[in-house]
Amino acid sequence: MKTRLAKEVDQCSHALREATGESPRWFRAPAGMTNMFLHFLLCERDLRLIGWSARGFDGLFHNPEAMADMIHQSVNPGTIILLHEGRRDRQGRPINVILAETVLSRLAAEGYVFTVPAEADFL
Repeated sequence: MKTRLAKEVDQCSHALREATGESPRWFRAPAGMTNMFLHFLLCERDLRLIGWSARGFDGLFHNPEAMADMIHQSVNPGTIILLHEGRRDRQGRPINVILAETVLSRLAAEGYVFTVPAEADFL
C-alpha cells in the first residue's frame, strides 16, 4: 500500500509527464520541508531534491518592487530563485511575471547570466 507521500509525489510526476511529455528529474518539497521518508522515496523514483536560495515571498505579499528587492539582496552566483504562480497584484497583473522581469533586468544590468542548471552541477 502506498503512503500518502508516495501518492502525492507519483501524482505530481504523472501530471508533469502528461503536460510536458518528459519525466521530471527534480523535486522541490513544498515550503522546503523534507523528512527522511521523502529522501528514500525520491531515491526510489530517481528524482533529485532541489531547493532554492532566494525568494520574494510572492505568495504572501502584493508589492512586486519590495519582493524584487528581497530577492535581489539574496542573489549570488549560483542562486536559484523561487517564484510562485497564481498571485496577482492589485491591478490584476501576474506577480511572478512582474517579479521575473524586474529581477532578471536588474541582475542582467549587473552582468549576471541566467541558465537552467545542468544535472552535473548537482552531483
